Amino acid sequence: MAKGNRKVVRRRRPDVAHGEAVPRKILVATDFSPVGNKAFTFASQLARKFGATLALIHVVPPVFQVEGLDAAGIAREGEDWARKQVEQLRQQPEEIVIAHGDPVDTIVREAKRQKADLLVLGSRGMSGLRGFMLGSVAQRVLQQAHCPVLVVPKLARVPK
Repeated sequence: MAKGNRKVVRRRRPDVAHGEAVPRKILVATDFSPVGNKAFTFASQLARKFGATLALIHVVPPVFQVEGLDAAGIAREGEDWARKQVEQLRQQPEEIVIAHGDPVDTIVREAKRQKADLLVLGSRGMSGLRGFMLGSVAQRVLQQAHCPVLVVPKLARVPK
């Protein structure tokens, strides 16, 4: 592979669909960044096209305990901010989940709980040492999810 390129899809047992595979429940995970909003727009278009139910999850990452820091207050602020972001969406999802915890574990668990047929999320496409050391949420969700995952890249063109 050329320098800077990396394998996008990891090996996974193939999903087998018989007949027409149409999602009935789409869960979109967003951090409300530009790429997260692009993933939401794409997921809402798919939901309209297939007549699927659309749910949204936003995960507020854990706040580490530091002396003098109000971790609970910071978590509440993160939740309030997320609710304001949801209010600004053009299309409102049928279900909104704002959760606290590790983003990967929480997204995968919620997709399973909701029996999602499709999980949609955006990817900034971290590369180099940062991507290697941290791993991306999208990459880890791809490895752990029980259902098909559609990753919307940062440079994707999504009609509005």
